[in-house]
Amino acid sequence: MLLRYIFSWLILFILLNAFSLTEVSALESSTPNNKFGIHLATPSKEELESAAKLVNTHGGNWGYVTVVIQDNDRNKVKWQEAFDHMRELRLIPIIRLATSPVGDYWAKPTEKEIENWISFLNSLRWVTKDRYIILFNEPNHSLEWGGELNPEEYARVSYEYAKSLKSSNSDYFIMLAGLDLAAASNGVDLDAYSYIERMYQEKKELKDIVDGLSSHSYPNPGFRGSPYDSGRTSIRGYEWELRVLKEFGVTKDLPVFITETGWTHNGTDSNDIAGYFRTAFEIWQLDDRIRAVTPFILSYQGEPFLKFSWKKFGSEEFYSHYYVVEAMPKVSGSPSQIQKGGVVAELPKDLLARSVYHFRVKLRNEGQAVWTGQDGYKLQVAPLRQGSEGQTGFKPKDIEYFFANIDDIKPGEERDVDLYIKTSEQGGPRQLKIGLYKNDKRILDEAGWTFQVLPLPSLNLKTSMVPRIRSEKNREFEVQIFNDKQELVFKQKGLKRDKGELVLPEVKNVYLKGTFRVVVLSRYYLPRQTFVSFESGQNKASMKALLPLDLYPDGAFTWKDIWELTRNPQLLSLLLP
Repeated sequence: MLLRYIFSWLILFILLNAFSLTEVSALESSTPNNKFGIHLATPSKEELESAAKLVNTHGGNWGYVTVVIQDNDRNKVKWQEAFDHMRELRLIPIIRLATSPVGDYWAKPTEKEIENWISFLNSLRWVTKDRYIILFNEPNHSLEWGGELNPEEYARVSYEYAKSLKSSNSDYFIMLAGLDLAAASNGVDLDAYSYIERMYQEKKELKDIVDGLSSHSYPNPGFRGSPYDSGRTSIRGYEWELRVLKEFGVTKDLPVFITETGWTHNGTDSNDIAGYFRTAFEIWQLDDRIRAVTPFILSYQGEPFLKFSWKKFGSEEFYSHYYVVEAMPKVSGSPSQIQKGGVVAELPKDLLARSVYHFRVKLRNEGQAVWTGQDGYKLQVAPLRQGSEGQTGFKPKDIEYFFANIDDIKPGEERDVDLYIKTSEQGGPRQLKIGLYKNDKRILDEAGWTFQVLPLPSLNLKTSMVPRIRSEKNREFEVQIFNDKQELVFKQKGLKRDKGELVLPEVKNVYLKGTFRVVVLSRYYLPRQTFVSFESGQNKASMKALLPLDLYPDGAFTWKDIWELTRNPQLLSLLLP
């Protein structure tokens, strides 16, 4: 009994110590955010798809990927394809800028390269409005900074990069390099505290220009620590960093991006590591300061990082911690994306009563999002004068309408969306506009549409029949009317000629000023057509004489008509006056 009592208090003590978090300053945002992410070695199609399966499953959407762009890899075609694939897979990129290796170390970035970076990064169509940028990597290792330990130089160079990037586009979200929090000062490496201190002493302005914290919160020592550990060298190392930054004058509540973390393995599967990651993500999920966690690394098929790889060496399979994290419940994120483009609708001003219409509205996507009905995108009609939030469920008087679903319109694409309209009785002028909405919030407008619904017009068609001189009183005709899309919009059968004319007292489904193709049919006669631009009231048109040469009948004069005449000699009467 005594042992059970002691054991219970011991467990309670461990839990209280593990979760004695410093006071959390939550982000002032109600936007859903999926914190799950992964660090990638390359932005290949295969790696991106494996990343999406990891972070965007079990309720998840819009997870994160950290990727590195080197200064010798600024290939616009390659990276735009990667960004476009991320967009389709709902992955948010965190981009770490890098130089190139020179022997055993990485070259130091120079201010001369800033304009080249800006030109390249601004040439890309980004996935989200926030352009997440990390300025280089672990400069408290001399091998990461040209073989030198120079926090003052890092501060100056990084400030110039941050200032220039933000001047070129305010959407850049700047983070300084993640530091090795376990490094000791030994002439080759520099303690993180000393590095931060010297950096902010050199360039105090950094505290105002940095937007977030990129943290390498590894479970040390030896990448084998417990997920319940706390402190500088744990998976909660970011807490120590935030306290140090406050000490040196950073007053912002910086959102945290854990862009590197994770446990090493020896090439065999480990249930312990899988359990560690499950526990770690459960802890990170509770901290509202954390925006993203991208463990290192999805796939690295060689030294020196093979022991961090989530993908097995020389295999298409992953270690068990991949599948454990994949199965964890996640949040469907909703990152801000720039909505830009056009809604173009060339619609008639005069519709007719009791008619049905098929028009097309052109959608042009020049923004960042993929427009699809599954994400709540749709076209709607609204009053011309209206507040910015739109008016859900608005029903214009005198007409019914519906739009076809919007299906996967990607940035840079233009697509027609079908609009169907049904009018009732005539009515006075109406002023409407067609807008693109997402979840009933208007994001794009067409200039406006003013129309009225008028009475139905009539049509008198003057026709003749050759070689017939006398009219056949019982001969019936059919009139068909086609729109500019060659769709049959109106037809009337059983018409008879009166004084050489076919009279249609009411023509539906056309609109005034529009040109329509009018076709006259009668058995054994070749079809004749003319074009009519309808006006209000009575319309008149004439067409060439109908010829009795469709004896087969199939709407055309061919050898079959001659053959039919030999089989049915009585058809010769049609050729007589």
